[in-house]
Amino acid sequence: MKINISNNIDKNIFTTLVVGIFLCIFLYVYFVSTSVVNIVQRKNIEVETQILGSNLSNLENEYISLNKNITLSYARSLGFVEPTHLLFISSGPSFAMNLGKRI
Repeated sequence: MKINISNNIDKNIFTTLVVGIFLCIFLYVYFVSTSVVNIVQRKNIEVETQILGSNLSNLENEYISLNKNITLSYARSLGFVEPTHLLFISSGPSFAMNLGKRI
């Protein structure tokens, strides 16, 4: 009877250890593959960031060159006219300044 109980305990311990080893191997492979995928994605994002930065630089250069072409004579050729009546808003005391004086 004692031999049979000891044999069952040994089988349970062995089964638990084998399942634990396979679980550890599975988790190791999973985490390593996840790390590799993340590294590849990061490299792709870095390349895409460099491409977008280059495109942004090209667009900025184009903006600057086009901005130099805008003159008063060009605006007039497009139909823009100078305003005849100019109105300005004075910078009187604001509500916040008045509120501050009441306290």
